[in-house]
Amino acid sequence: PTHARTKGEVTLGKPLGRQYVAKTGTWHFNASPRSPSDLDAQVSEIFAALSQDAQVWEQLSLHFELDLFCGVFMAASSHGIGLCSENLRLLGERRVSMECCVYAPCSEG
Repeated sequence: PTHARTKGEVTLGKPLGRQYVAKTGTWHFNASPRSPSDLDAQVSEIFAALSQDAQVWEQLSLHFELDLFCGVFMAASSHGIGLCSENLRLLGERRVSMECCVYAPCSEG
């Protein structure tokens, strides 16, 4: 993983150094940043590095919540994102949900 923690693990928050106890365990795997954005390439990168075995994904989905989180930082307010049908199929077959947070540029004034 790029980052992981176990349930009950104590971490220090930034910048105040407050202690937090993890309510759940997590396992994160990040894709390389892309500019301009290329969500399809990032999804492909992540899943190329993980198991291709359908039984592994079946077992994971029985015990864990599987999700793909995407943070999209837009350069302009009319920019869009999408996934090709191959990546949509890949996520569906592995029972991975997807959530996107889109951060649009702020206009001053």
